[in-house]
Amino acid sequence: MSSWIRSLFGTRFRCMSSMGCLVALTLASPVVGQQPITEFSVDAASPNSFNIRTRGSTTMHVTFRGVTADFEPAEAVFCQEIDFEPHPTATDPLLLGRGWVPRMSTIYGRPPQRHDQSQRVGTNFIDIVSVPASIVRRAARAGRDGGNSRFFYVRRFRKLTAGPDFYAFVLFRLGSGGARSALSLQEVILLFEDDSVYKRVGSSDALPPFAAQIIHNGSGRLRGRWEVVLPGDEPPTERDLLPEGSLPREERGFQRRYSILDRFDEFASPRGKMTLKGPAGKFPTQTPGLHYILLRIEATRDREGLTTDSNGNEIATGGVAGFRIPILRYVVVPKSSLRAPGTDDPTPWDLSGTGGPVLDGVELQAMASSGPNGRPTLSWQSDRQVGGYRVEVSRGTELILESPLDPQANRYVIPTWVDLKVEPRPRWRLIACDSEGRIVSRTSWKAFDSGSSGP
Repeated sequence: MSSWIRSLFGTRFRCMSSMGCLVALTLASPVVGQQPITEFSVDAASPNSFNIRTRGSTTMHVTFRGVTADFEPAEAVFCQEIDFEPHPTATDPLLLGRGWVPRMSTIYGRPPQRHDQSQRVGTNFIDIVSVPASIVRRAARAGRDGGNSRFFYVRRFRKLTAGPDFYAFVLFRLGSGGARSALSLQEVILLFEDDSVYKRVGSSDALPPFAAQIIHNGSGRLRGRWEVVLPGDEPPTERDLLPEGSLPREERGFQRRYSILDRFDEFASPRGKMTLKGPAGKFPTQTPGLHYILLRIEATRDREGLTTDSNGNEIATGGVAGFRIPILRYVVVPKSSLRAPGTDDPTPWDLSGTGGPVLDGVELQAMASSGPNGRPTLSWQSDRQVGGYRVEVSRGTELILESPLDPQANRYVIPTWVDLKVEPRPRWRLIACDSEGRIVSRTSWKAFDSGSSGP
């Protein structure tokens, strides 16, 4: 029986001929005199097959339907061959089996854990399948050596009650150009025109141009919007930064929405690279504090990537990704705070201000030590009242490094391009800000440990 037929109808079929050409949508009956065989509720994957490019990685949105409470998603693997495994107590070969089990000698590997965005919603298991480029290369090599270049993604579902586990699979076919492949994002780089990710501007200044460099697999419409998070807005969560196509249908309406700067609708060609320019014009700079620029990718109805849930609803997945979209930051400060460094102005941005708390209740203490490879490492204890940190490094009257950090950060390794042996020797300090970018505490300027090595 063809594998695509078994995948299409899941486990609710029985073979009606030795050639495997006829399929009946009936449940297999248990063998007389044996224990009844529990009906497997895990249905086939949707979609059950994909076309992918022969180069690079790819990401797909797969829905495993009918995953009831007595099944729990377990590990998944990529493999070249699969075998149908019958039920361990069945004697009739036509009875339902445990599913298509990966052939152990042909396993290519497992999906990367860092890109795992899978989630269970009701009786649906939403699996964001990230196929590494190394798996694609192994499949292509097998085809060049005379084997079959297609390969499988097999997910095991652990039975929590009495009974065997179940296996379900997705088929991947290699194509050359990517024109018939579902659109998925592999890498997104957001930068200002000077390759920075953070800017300080005055209340009447214009924000410099920025753009998103996007590497993708497949082709289709890339649709979305640019948004800005203003000071005082609830900051985005990790789920808010995922593309809409990476989320279950039930969760998409709960992503936080912010002030819209512009909308876009571009065609992503099969060549796999594109530059998406940011909106031109006036950005919000009236409110002092930290602002975030977000790239929000909306799900498009890509025919190659449409999936169906247990209720028969079609779900758009175009623009799916296994990672969070990066953000740009800019902070609006008063003109008086943008004086040249090295003056006697005790504002938070100069190079001679003393340390100590700015607001009551927040005291900041940090130390520098020799970390991995001899590089100086700054460490401190994070505070729940802090909305973010910033590490600054100066050389004389020049600020040579300014790195914003998340509020959970408690460690920072000085990059190798900061030469600690060149005179004048660099100094460092740590600044804590609230959620609106205002300074709440800062350390004084300190010299690096003499035991730390240079680049």
